Amino acid sequence: MRAGYPEWYLTRYSRMIHLLDAKTIHKIAAGEVIERPASIVKELIENSLDAGASRIVVEVESGGKKHIRITDNGSGILPEDMPLAPLPHATSKLQTLDDLFCIQSFGFRGEALGSICHVAHLKIQSKTALFPATQISAYQDHLSSVETISHPQGTTIEVSDLFLDIPVRHKFLKSDATEFSYIHDNVLHFSLILPHVEFILKHNGKELLNSSGITDQKQRVSLFWGKELFSKLISIDFHLLGMHFRGCMSDPTYTCSNRSKQILSVNQRPIKSSLLQKAIQLGFKDLIPANRFPLIVLDIQMPAENVDVNVHPQKQEVRFLYTNQVFEAIPKLIQSSFNGGFSSMDSLNIPFEQRIGVQSQGAVIHTFEGREESSFSYPVTKIPYAIPETLFSPATFQEIKTSHFEFLQIYDTYLIVTAGHETWILDQHAVHERVLYEKFKDQSAMSKSILQPLLVSEIIDLKPDLFAIYLEQKPLLASLGFETEEFGPAQLVVRSVPAVFTLLDMKEWLLHFLDQSKEMPAYTPDLIVQQKETLQMAACKAAIKAGKKMSLAETKELLQDFIHSPSHYTCPHGRPLFVSLGKTELEKLFLRR
Repeated sequence: MRAGYPEWYLTRYSRMIHLLDAKTIHKIAAGEVIERPASIVKELIENSLDAGASRIVVEVESGGKKHIRITDNGSGILPEDMPLAPLPHATSKLQTLDDLFCIQSFGFRGEALGSICHVAHLKIQSKTALFPATQISAYQDHLSSVETISHPQGTTIEVSDLFLDIPVRHKFLKSDATEFSYIHDNVLHFSLILPHVEFILKHNGKELLNSSGITDQKQRVSLFWGKELFSKLISIDFHLLGMHFRGCMSDPTYTCSNRSKQILSVNQRPIKSSLLQKAIQLGFKDLIPANRFPLIVLDIQMPAENVDVNVHPQKQEVRFLYTNQVFEAIPKLIQSSFNGGFSSMDSLNIPFEQRIGVQSQGAVIHTFEGREESSFSYPVTKIPYAIPETLFSPATFQEIKTSHFEFLQIYDTYLIVTAGHETWILDQHAVHERVLYEKFKDQSAMSKSILQPLLVSEIIDLKPDLFAIYLEQKPLLASLGFETEEFGPAQLVVRSVPAVFTLLDMKEWLLHFLDQSKEMPAYTPDLIVQQKETLQMAACKAAIKAGKKMSLAETKELLQDFIHSPSHYTCPHGRPLFVSLGKTELEKLFLRR
């Protein structure tokens, strides 16, 4: 017995530390990278892309649990590199540690293959442009000899019997259909992010995805998620703060119940990021209803040294060097993408004076002079519609003569505007609500400098971590117009606020601000969530109500304000402002087409 230790202790705790064998080490390391069949597919697709492939075919059986084959037309693997490819820590992607922090490729080819062959049987077939095709097989530490074969330029990698000798991992795999759904999502995401690459996906011999021949991103979105989406997609192409944002998104009239149609990537690497999701939701905050989510496919190009792609073993998450810049840029580019379609309208002057009509329930059309021309009534009919990128485009105005522009009010709630071959039906309350909201936002921004002392200073208790953040952010709060000071060990007192903030719950706002500052220290709030909700409520209460009969002057002013408003899609709560109906749609309703 060792001196000082009782027998029972030595029996129970003998050899507390020992070295793992190489086989166990490799399986643990592989398990961090290979979670399920979809993990393998993702790694191998990235390898193909690193090899410059423009066509990638993915074939799987039994959800990938039984067999996976990925074929590409990339540059291939040299015959002398074949014995090295399946080995751990063998890679063509970097040579020194510094390369790891500015890596331009998707991953380390040897690392993926080395992990795969320790959890499944692996076969590699490849050919370069100048050398004969070869193949090699690998399973755990066993490598076959390199053989010369017949194979076109590119690489085919086959993986079979995943987790066959790791029953603990195998039993946690889900059904074939579920595992295939993960694979399908991976291939779909790559296909949308990289429209210049052809992707084909087959399951049990049946082709289920094929993007061949379609190189336009919006067309691919329509191919996979519905043709009706094409007219609702808006392109994104902005250079902001040293980054290039490219992709497309749905206009506010199309939303989803979850974030499944939000595809994000950095330097064309698909990622998951709650930070980017929050920024996207902030950009759509006053355009779509609560608990609804936009469709967006967004790639952010930035210098490799400004993003760490090695945070997650499966490279699904990244860390940004300038987090606050990324977070601030996304809402700006979203708003700019919407407003860009209307920028040319600011200088337009719409001639209302010659032909204006205002109606009540009977839908009677009047000339500007007040002479009755006709009356009609009709049942409400459900019709399909699409909202154009602009309500009235410059091209439309060139076609409109003064005598051909008219509108009328029906049911004391809706305005029908006709121009050329198009008809728009506007909700007068929603339109006025949007107009007022945009005005209130401008007034709010200008009134931030007006301070309002509180009648009763508000004392706010903070947790120690947030109190430390408060001490750091106190100068920023002061610059925004908040007069605060320490009041106790973890308390602060608010003595005055910007005038526009007087209606807010100060404690709720401040806690939100400090939480946001903790996550993004350099972020400066512009119009935070609670303030937006306050302005939305004010706009809703002040807007023209449904059921109000509008005068000529009121209608003219409303339409003029709406045409010049920076936002034309939805009211601040996300309801559509108008529907459009063209001559072609009318002709189809009456079977003229």
